[in-house]
Amino acid sequence: DVVDMGYGGNNEDLCALMADFPNLAFVWIAGNQGTLIDPTREPSCASPHILRVAPLRADQSDLVSQSNYGATVRVAAVGEGVSSIGAGGHQTFAAPSMAARAEVTARLVDQAACGCYRSGAELITAFLNEQTVAVPALEGKVEGGRILDGFRRRGRRGLVRRASEGQDGRQIDNGKSKIDHGSPPQRDLTGRP
Repeated sequence: DVVDMGYGGNNEDLCALMADFPNLAFVWIAGNQGTLIDPTREPSCASPHILRVAPLRADQSDLVSQSNYGATVRVAAVGEGVSSIGAGGHQTFAAPSMAARAEVTARLVDQAACGCYRSGAELITAFLNEQTVAVPALEGKVEGGRILDGFRRRGRRGLVRRASEGQDGRQIDNGKSKIDHGSPPQRDLTGRP
C-alpha cells in the first residue's frame, strides 16, 4: 500500500512513526525552507520505505529554490509550472512541492498495482530503479541525483506510452519540449521501399 503524506519538512518524530510500518510505502515532501536536511537529526527519515520528494524547476535543471535537499531526499519530479484547476474552475498553478509529490504518488500507485511487492522498501526500490534517471547536477541534493523519468510511465500492464508519444515511442513535438528526442524515421512517400 502507498500512503501519500500531505506533510513535509523536518520531523524526526513523524519519520519514526512511519518507520514502524515497513509494509507501507510513504511518499513525503522534502519541505519548503530551501535548506539542507541534516540526516543526523532525522535518522528514521532514511528508512528505505519512505520516499521523500523534492520539486524540480520546469526545465529540470535544478530543484526549485524553496525546496529542501539532502541525503534523505530520494527523488525529484517537476513541480514548477504545473497547472491545475482551482476554486470556481479557474486555472491556477499547483504549489511545486504538492505537484511533484502528486506525480510521484500516482506513478508509485501504478507500480504497486501488480500486488507483487512484499514491502514498502521493495516497492520503492523497484520504482527508483525502473522509473527514474540520474542527473549528475543534482548529486548531493537528491540521493543518486535521481529524477522521475518523464517519458515513460509504468502502468498495470508494464511500461505504457504517454499520450504525447508516437507509435514508435518517440516524443511528439508539441512545441514545448526542450529535449531533443531525435528525428523521426524518414518515410518515402512514393511507396518505394
